[in-house]
Amino acid sequence: MFLAAMRLALTLIIGTTALTGCEEASQSGLVTKCIKEGKTGLIVRVENAANRAPLSDATVTATALATGSTETFETLEVTSHSLDQAGPVYWGLIEKKGAHTIQVTKAGFISQSFEIFLDHDGCHVIPQSHLVSLTESP
Repeated sequence: MFLAAMRLALTLIIGTTALTGCEEASQSGLVTKCIKEGKTGLIVRVENAANRAPLSDATVTATALATGSTETFETLEVTSHSLDQAGPVYWGLIEKKGAHTIQVTKAGFISQSFEIFLDHDGCHVIPQSHLVSLTESP
């Protein structure tokens, strides 16, 4: 339920973003027409490990392992009653395939990092989502 709602919300945001996708891709000798839209590569929800409450004001940063380039994720405040928990989600890596280190930080909490690999389906990045539980600093 969480993933479906997030994909819908981010599709609405990304659908209005002026990005260009590929026009054609060749897979197995077939020509595929691709939609010209940018797909969000990663959606992150951040929660308090002690009580599972959503955490606002976190910072999610991605670093591409191949180039060292960094990106700070955007925040979307989710208020839909159809979600298990309302609260912020952090999204980024639009059409950025490859290996990335993700760093999640928030004042008063112990930071976490993890690595992901975003694959590509011939037209667009294949989206992923992650839940990160941060522990309060002692």
